[in-house]
Amino acid sequence: FLSSFFPCFICAQTNLVPNPSFEMYSLCPGNGGEVFKASPWDCYRNSPDYFNSCATTWAFQTPKNYFGYQKAAQGNSYCGFIAYFNGGFDREIIGVQLTNSLVISQKYYISFKINRADSNFLTGYSVNKIGIRMATIKPSSVTINNSAQFFTNNIISDTLNWTKIFGSFVADSAYKHLMVGNFFDDGNTTIVNDGNGPYSYYFIDDVCLSTDSVFSQNYNTGIKENIN
Repeated sequence: FLSSFFPCFICAQTNLVPNPSFEMYSLCPGNGGEVFKASPWDCYRNSPDYFNSCATTWAFQTPKNYFGYQKAAQGNSYCGFIAYFNGGFDREIIGVQLTNSLVISQKYYISFKINRADSNFLTGYSVNKIGIRMATIKPSSVTINNSAQFFTNNIISDTLNWTKIFGSFVADSAYKHLMVGNFFDDGNTTIVNDGNGPYSYYFIDDVCLSTDSVFSQNYNTGIKENIN
């Protein structure tokens, strides 16, 4: 009984997202738009950023950097992306190829930690609709068409603590790629002006996708807030 049960138990608790906390890297960041240095993560739309304590310039170090001050949820690294820009339409999307393709009709649970950057001169807006979109192949450029497999309607405005986002979806295709960001246009996004800068910019850490709800919801716990 144990020999047949134990392997399935381990399989259920697998995170399908490689390098989920961005701690593995090929090179230290030294400029913007270098998510690809936290391989196999990559820029799927525009130029999201990679932050690491080893960065060759203070602008992309942790915990203090160009966009504000925030310690990593764990370790020394996280990524960041623009979710809204008051001055023109702008979205940045990070993405990664999963370790295995999703199984059609299987329910999956997603969780990640997010924090609104607090730079006085860059960030001044909080938004909702942060979520994930799946794809069977890597898109050449992600289209913002008001659709996502999962997103939160809660406005994420906490600049002090990491906020955990948790939800689920049922796979309708054998998806291989996971993307994170705001996939909704300005008219379908709730936008709150709560600072001085023109951007809504978010740090992201600890991304988990699993068939096990408990494993995903509690992946690398230790934050103060949980949004379902």
